Amino acid sequence: MKLVVGAALSAWLLMAPPIDTGWRADFDPSTPLYRWSVVNAYDTEQECNMVRGWRIMNAMRTLEHSADLVKRKRHRRLLIWDYLWECANSSDPRLHPPK
Repeated sequence: MKLVVGAALSAWLLMAPPIDTGWRADFDPSTPLYRWSVVNAYDTEQECNMVRGWRIMNAMRTLEHSADLVKRKRHRRLLIWDYLWECANSSDPRLHPPK
């Protein structure tokens, strides 16, 4: 019975690595997952991955419509950042700092 209760309480978290919101949009993909930002929570892994995929497609569309080379460079970095987003179960031990 505990497994059923535990499963009902878990959620799928859409996580994004920390990013410098300045013009360069710097980020470090090696940042531990417990330091990433929770973008949103979902009931299923499928739902989380669908939103993640939508985010990537939207970033690709934005890049395609950027004519300015300077803006294209920034949009390319943001597209890479979007690819790094991850769906993690709320019970994932990587979400908690080591003791």
